[in-house]
Amino acid sequence: MVSLKEEGSVTAKIIDLGLAKTLDDSASEAGISSPGAFVGTPEFASPEQFAGVGVDIRSDLYSLGATLWAMLSGQSPFRGSPAELMDEHLRAPLPFECLGRTPQPVVVLLEALLDKDPARRFQTPAGLLKALPRLPTPLKRGTPSPVRIYRKGSRQIHAGQLAHRPNYWDRRKFQ
Repeated sequence: MVSLKEEGSVTAKIIDLGLAKTLDDSASEAGISSPGAFVGTPEFASPEQFAGVGVDIRSDLYSLGATLWAMLSGQSPFRGSPAELMDEHLRAPLPFECLGRTPQPVVVLLEALLDKDPARRFQTPAGLLKALPRLPTPLKRGTPSPVRIYRKGSRQIHAGQLAHRPNYWDRRKFQ
């Protein structure tokens, strides 16, 4: 969605990341979605949407991760029929080989955003924004690092060791 302001500035907003809500209380009571039912774009939906359990802002953060993945790779993280997509979002590992030359810090970020467990994702958009300036940087600028591995000093650390710790991004400060 693009908004043009009187002074000539343009504001772009990303909308519809797969979780729909209504502003009208009567429609809200009727329910846009209900347990066991899915509403959204399957390629960008979170595992909890397919599971029919409660969704919250962390579901939108998952969808944001899927959108970023598609922007970087030219395709959504998972592809197939709606049933295949549901199963892949719920159970399949992320296909990191599709990311090609994506820099390691971005891969680490994607792994955190696309964690199947909402408790291990960023808990709020503010938490995501706070983490962005603290992402690890590759050893040499312009040279992509191996997917899912980054170096800190002489140690190699698997990205999962970072992204899969609860509240990791809120506690960790990268030097």
